[in-house]
Amino acid sequence: GHRVVALIDGDGSIFNNELLSRGHLGGLQAAGQLSEHLTHYLTQNFGTHPYTLWVYVFLNKRGLMHLLTRQGQQDCSRKVEEFVVGFNQAAPRFSMVDVGRAKEGADAKIKTYLEDEIRASQTFKVIFSGCHDNGYVANLRSYITSGFKDKLILLKGYNDIAAGFSELRLPIMVIPGLFVTEKIPNSERHPLSNFAHKRSDSGTSKPAAQHDYDASSVASFEDDGAVNGTSNNWQPSTRPTALDDTILYNTASPVQSTSGFIPDEDTMTDNEPPTYIFSPGTPRKRTIDPKIPLFKHKPAPCNLFYLVKNCKNGLQCKFGHDYELTEKQIDEMKKNAKRSPCPAVNRGKECSWGSDCCMSHFCPGLSKCYYLKQGRCKFVGRKRFPALQCPCEGADS
Repeated sequence: GHRVVALIDGDGSIFNNELLSRGHLGGLQAAGQLSEHLTHYLTQNFGTHPYTLWVYVFLNKRGLMHLLTRQGQQDCSRKVEEFVVGFNQAAPRFSMVDVGRAKEGADAKIKTYLEDEIRASQTFKVIFSGCHDNGYVANLRSYITSGFKDKLILLKGYNDIAAGFSELRLPIMVIPGLFVTEKIPNSERHPLSNFAHKRSDSGTSKPAAQHDYDASSVASFEDDGAVNGTSNNWQPSTRPTALDDTILYNTASPVQSTSGFIPDEDTMTDNEPPTYIFSPGTPRKRTIDPKIPLFKHKPAPCNLFYLVKNCKNGLQCKFGHDYELTEKQIDEMKKNAKRSPCPAVNRGKECSWGSDCCMSHFCPGLSKCYYLKQGRCKFVGRKRFPALQCPCEGADS
């Protein structure tokens, strides 16, 4: 299968203030960016498959809210609850979990999930975002030694990763604009202390005295300044477009590959793992091969997305939302869709789209259907839901 699990330590991979300040919408956007970029990365590096993304974010929610307040970001702090709700509502398999004030609560959860998922045969890849904390290095090295290296991908939050991660030589992803990128020097173990600053006598801000962040003692931080620890000019779109980014390959200096997506072998070194940076750019659209029928494309264009402009599966849909279709191709999709039974009616239920449904509520062949005589007609809803039977069918029989 192609089950992909992302494990994010939210006490170190901290969503940026721009997203947090948007509350519910910001949570939806953060989930959308994650889904979009992870799917894009997987597709470009491992091919087009029906990837199923499971995303788990573990964090001390109250600790984050307190630190935002101490930082002077009261509006952000008040929006954290809504942000979490928005993230959790974005997709059924996306979960942001508050682990409370227990010391290293997020660490314990992530290590347990990592142990289970890395060894599960149905898990294709594990994307790990906890590069701020070298306490994970020993666990990752153990899995690499056990033969699971090909399953692991790192997702970087801060610009600087903790000691030991580079030596693992795992591929590293970066998604600009998603996480806070800067931290206070030497605060590697407990990065939420990145929010703690205090004013010098001159009125300028400086890092507070070094604290070992402990979720259970977060209220002990001293800070009477309002300093934003990150600057980010990238504005996330309200509704992300699938595959709207390009991937650059970074070694000693950023080099764009000749293909635009796959690293050029000449730029690769033996000393560094590949780092993929997603950079917002012109939306990329799939093109239709005129030699192949629309429904045989992989993935096939989504009927709900193109014909009724409303697919509830969003970025998790197994059908394509990113094709550039002509009016003629849209018309072809409409004709093809009308040859297929409406799933709701086929289950004996009422279709919420009614007469606007892009699919059929009864067999176009009516009583003359070739497959009906063989007992193989795909339209079975009319047998269980006679009210939706075409009135012409009775006249023909």
